[in-house]
Amino acid sequence: MNERTQWLGYHGTSVLNASSIVQTTFNVSRWEKDWLGTGAYFFLESAGLKSPIEKAAEWANRRARGTRGTRRYTSLSVLEAVIETDTHLDLNDEDHIAALNLIRDEYIEIMKAAGKRPSEDGLLNKCAFCNYVMQEHGIDALIRREYIKTTDEEIELGFDGGVPNCRIICVKDPAASIRNIRYAVERRNVI
Repeated sequence: MNERTQWLGYHGTSVLNASSIVQTTFNVSRWEKDWLGTGAYFFLESAGLKSPIEKAAEWANRRARGTRGTRRYTSLSVLEAVIETDTHLDLNDEDHIAALNLIRDEYIEIMKAAGKRPSEDGLLNKCAFCNYVMQEHGIDALIRREYIKTTDEEIELGFDGGVPNCRIICVKDPAASIRNIRYAVERRNVI
């Protein structure tokens, strides 16, 4: 589909997790409702959208909140990773969308043959489809512009209007695709 491509991705997390990641690599998120399937997630630079470093810091800041006003952690870090993939699909690229439509048709036929129906939860379906794309078609990463709520204002207002505020990449196998990890923001207090 494409040739080796390189990106700088930004990942927000706790200072403790960041220290571990720098020594090893990123863990794979396995939540069944991830935006682009199972993988490690990063914010990418994209014209007209919020800085990926700030978006990653906002994400880590938001994730620091526990239940009933508690904090999971008090300091965050933003890591910069050099990401290299042999194959990726960008869900905002017209050529890639055409390929994804063919894969979607194939996926629907497989579901029908197995007597399966989509879940009532659209995000669950999207995650399952993205996992199918990466696993069955040998895709290393999926990319998309998204609206991700990371600030109090975005969450409290609850508005997205379908307009992206960031660009993300989901990397299927971080151990195979991450070439270098360094601190973009070593330590910042959670607010």
